[in-house]
Amino acid sequence: MERKKIRAVTPVETKESAENRTKVIASTNELARDGHVLEPSGLKTANFLRTAAILFDHDSQIPVARPVACSLIDGGDRLEVEVEWPPAGVSARADEIKGLVKAGVIRAASIGFMPMEFEPLDPKEPWGGLHITEADLLEMSFVGVPADTGAIVTQRADGGGDSWKCGASRTLPIQDSDSWDGPAAEASVFAWAGGDDFDAGKARKAFLAYNSAKPKLRGSYKLPIAHVVDGRLQVPKGAIRAAASRLSGTDIPESVKAEAQKVIDHYEEKAGMGKHKNGDGDDGRSAASAAAVGTAAVARAPRVTKEVQGHLENALQHCARGAVHHKAVSNHLDAIDAHAEDARSAHEKARAAHEELGEALESARSEPEKASEHLERAIKAHGQVERAHRAVRAAHNELEGGLEDAAGSHESVGRCMRGAHESIKRAVGKSEGGDHIPGDEDNATTPDADSDMVQTSGGTATSTGSSGGRSMEARRRRVRLLKLAG
Repeated sequence: MERKKIRAVTPVETKESAENRTKVIASTNELARDGHVLEPSGLKTANFLRTAAILFDHDSQIPVARPVACSLIDGGDRLEVEVEWPPAGVSARADEIKGLVKAGVIRAASIGFMPMEFEPLDPKEPWGGLHITEADLLEMSFVGVPADTGAIVTQRADGGGDSWKCGASRTLPIQDSDSWDGPAAEASVFAWAGGDDFDAGKARKAFLAYNSAKPKLRGSYKLPIAHVVDGRLQVPKGAIRAAASRLSGTDIPESVKAEAQKVIDHYEEKAGMGKHKNGDGDDGRSAASAAAVGTAAVARAPRVTKEVQGHLENALQHCARGAVHHKAVSNHLDAIDAHAEDARSAHEKARAAHEELGEALESARSEPEKASEHLERAIKAHGQVERAHRAVRAAHNELEGGLEDAAGSHESVGRCMRGAHESIKRAVGKSEGGDHIPGDEDNATTPDADSDMVQTSGGTATSTGSSGGRSMEARRRRVRLLKLAG
């Protein structure tokens, strides 16, 4: 299998170090969007530290800093690179990029490497994704368009609202227990993460929110959702309910609450919890408020029991969550449109640069006396072609990420609507005084109907919602056409 240079698309994080330095989590061992898995412990960094400069946008003509140290953290799962900026005034471009990084405008980095030892992730697909166990680290760049939606700056200034993140892991095992002691759970997590000098990367896996500007302070971690049992993080059902009930009243940015709610929804589904007991709606309306509305709505109806009220209140909470997820779908689709426009623009620039390159080469052939002049123009055009192609690939990666995000919110809408549907059926069945649940015999409860519900609530070709009547499948076709064009 031919070796070639690869640009990593793994999530990247940066944080402030000394005044003139920045630390970057440059590589992880997670499955990247390009289908490859790179083991950070297998990266050879000696030549990189000795000879490489830190670049901007993978352009060797724009060196902006130098690497001073590389270290493996989190048990070798991530590679951290410490970058030193040149003194102010040495390079106007370096000063500009440094200022943009520290101001949070440029929030991502990317690495390029040469695979040395690798094997297919799936032996049945030898030309598919690779598991790269050894590679030569060639370069690292700060980039304006991240290759991964998780490639963000996690620390820019002390105490800023943008420093709050949702760091909880979504892969922890469920513990079938309704008991939960938040303070005891926090103590067990910090002890497991290293005690007084705990590893922030490990600790944040157990919390729905943390302040990345002060990762070494225990007070920077809120809403624990896991505790340590036999040396492993586990998520009890009681922790899920407690986090759901406290989320809306926690002093964190709304965007972080939305991400935290997605984690809660994920674990509720994983744990088979059919309803959100005492949970808060995604739109910030508390369970108490939802309960008051439900109580008022059914107080005048005959034969209404507390159990029926509970089902109706639960349906209201599901609908509130569904409305928030539906809004998220609309936001993701708007972002997809922007990324598609970026891809088209980059493609046009690439085509123009290709034409310029062809004209320069033709001129060099037809006017040999001016060949050097035409070849210099061709070299410049070739550089423009490479930059335009990088922009096309970056825009396509953003499109894929937007589609994945929209699909996730789309599925959440469906789960919420199905949950509301089931709660209403149970309420009606109980109010009629029997065990029969009306609607069980209808086509409305078939898997196909659930699928249709997800489609129409998320904005399909027949929807008149905020997505403007464009279907997810139509957008996927557009992305595929853009890729073929690029």
